[in-house]
Amino acid sequence: LSSTRRSVEMFLAGLNEHLNYPWTLDTMAKHCNLGRSRFSYYCKRITNMTPADYLVHCRIEKAKKLLKTKQKFTISEVAYKCGFETSQYFSTVFKKKTGESPRQHTL
Repeated sequence: LSSTRRSVEMFLAGLNEHLNYPWTLDTMAKHCNLGRSRFSYYCKRITNMTPADYLVHCRIEKAKKLLKTKQKFTISEVAYKCGFETSQYFSTVFKKKTGESPRQHTL
């Protein structure tokens, strides 16, 4: 593996620990010391998703786990913990990606 690819793999592997950070394509690429297009290229090769799509995927997966925990978080708390700026936007994205509302997912 090239060191560049490895750098992106390591970043993506650790992303779940920092989902509430306000990531942008620029900040993700900069974190790997890469330009936007190079970072996007490797991200797409590794995950088969664009960086933005992968970030949303990770955030939704974390949200699904948080919504199912015994510890009951509000929808707003889950949204914040997963890096969404508003609970409304979180609910919209969650429904689009999972086919159900966050509240339905907790049942």
